[in-house]
Amino acid sequence: MAKSVNIVITNPKAMFNVGHISGTADNFTNINAHVSGAGSTLNDIGLNDGVLFKNIGPNDVKVAFSGATHGVNTGFKLSENEQLFIETTTLSSVLVKNFTSSEGITFTVYAN
Repeated sequence: MAKSVNIVITNPKAMFNVGHISGTADNFTNINAHVSGAGSTLNDIGLNDGVLFKNIGPNDVKVAFSGATHGVNTGFKLSENEQLFIETTTLSSVLVKNFTSSEGITFTVYAN
């Protein structure tokens, strides 16, 4: 019988519940420009572990990392309710855009 283990991230640096970008999300942009609270916009915060990004839908999104080489239409495609953890030390290094031109996107961000 397998033993169940709970994983807990303690003392999160930032938790943003709900970022939204309207239909103008056709180019990659830093996620911290679209959330509010500590670590957003010009007050980028240093992170210990990284960012858990979740697409709360309904439209598909693309997520990329600013330290990697990627073209205008690459990145990880996330459908509604899918999530991706990116190991990084800065919130601004995570980039997002819509998957289909002129569609808005909605997401949550949990950073530690």
